Amino acid sequence: MVTARYNDAFYSHVLFTVGKSDYRRLGRGLLDFDGHGVFSNDGKWMATDTYPDPLWERKLMVLRMSDQAVLPLGIFFVAGELRKHTRAAICIRAWRPDGRMLAFNSVHEGSRQVYVIDIADSQR
Repeated sequence: MVTARYNDAFYSHVLFTVGKSDYRRLGRGLLDFDGHGVFSNDGKWMATDTYPDPLWERKLMVLRMSDQAVLPLGIFFVAGELRKHTRAAICIRAWRPDGRMLAFNSVHEGSRQVYVIDIADSQR
């Protein structure tokens, strides 16, 4: 999966197979932004994030691959001086092997930290 220009969208999350022309836009247009996608170990889910929007909010969400449903996990606001840092974007780090939790970096509480979010309820 890459984020790239796809048809009329400047950025889309696009799934493809190396060496083939089977490009497929993910999320039915709801993922038309630049982000970092990470698949769960079983391939049933993809987590992704956004860069700060004009209000300096960054979003974390998951895509259920079976039906392309996009489920929000959280919105994280970047305040004041932290906006000057180039590493202020959310960055997904890893899924827990059983797929129930997701680790990500963020600066929303004033310093760069690694956070873990329980997403088991989102997966039902």
